[in-house]
Amino acid sequence: ASFIGSPPMNFIPARLARQDGRLLAQLDSGQARCELPLGVAAEGLEGREIILGIRPEQITQGTGEGNGLPGIRADVQVTEPTGPDLLVFVTLNQTKVCCRLAPDITCRVGDSLNLQFDPARVLLFDAASGERLGLGAGNASVKDNVAHFKSR
Repeated sequence: ASFIGSPPMNFIPARLARQDGRLLAQLDSGQARCELPLGVAAEGLEGREIILGIRPEQITQGTGEGNGLPGIRADVQVTEPTGPDLLVFVTLNQTKVCCRLAPDITCRVGDSLNLQFDPARVLLFDAASGERLGLGAGNASVKDNVAHFKSR
């Protein structure tokens, strides 16, 4: 999953929790926390260490309007204008995360951004095995990518 596309997919470690019958992954930017509702309905996954797979283009700047997507405030650590878009790097769960945002977004290092994710587009991997959750056995390349992430 990480080798397709540039910049590559973000792999963010998290732990699953269940609240009101829903599975949640906790995200922490050091400044704020949010609970990301997940679509995996299987029982017995509470407390499991997972890896969230989120592509940079699937992280958007929040508008402040009630669109129902979970959001989190995070401090900008690096910006990299590329022409057609702006790469912004923040930290979530003590992991550097790349966001591909529109080039007209104005932000500088140290600014705080409200970022949003569509939980339906987040991929879930078992942290120990690298298998994709919710789909049965993952393929070897996905397992290799998660293993590579864990070794960094």
